Amino acid sequence: MRPRKRFAACSAQRARPDRRSSSSDEIDSIAAARGEDGSSRGYDSALNQLLTELDGFQTTEGVFVIGATNRFDLLDPAIVAGGRLSEHIEVPAPDKEARQRLLQLYSKNIPLEPTVDIRHLAEVTSGLAGGDIESLCTTAAMNALGRESQTVGDKDFEEALRNA
Repeated sequence: MRPRKRFAACSAQRARPDRRSSSSDEIDSIAAARGEDGSSRGYDSALNQLLTELDGFQTTEGVFVIGATNRFDLLDPAIVAGGRLSEHIEVPAPDKEARQRLLQLYSKNIPLEPTVDIRHLAEVTSGLAGGDIESLCTTAAMNALGRESQTVGDKDFEEALRNA
């Protein structure tokens, strides 16, 4: 949804202050630093519109705008300035225990061969985010399908890890 429409919808919900929020995943795709990497005028114009909409609320009481990114370093300084997206919460990559739980979650509906060691996979996936681990499990399952197997084995995960 374009910034103007998104914020118009948020502003229109004044009668429902519990629902005055907007969130954007991968906000760096629309709010990267202007003039970087040869960005175009159209891109800069979209970011300027977003900044204008953020500044345009009559009251910010009960209004929450959330932007998520894996690349905070790419964001334009104006978007993270006070009064805009000024509160920053860093969510680090999952530790070994969390990776193990994520692997169990994302593989629970995948028929695994008995040799697949989730604990070992948790060790070798250091640095991967939750979405990466989900993708790893999906890719391993696709690898098994590609070899016409009914179960996902170590080879499938190894191949998926090489391509992660």
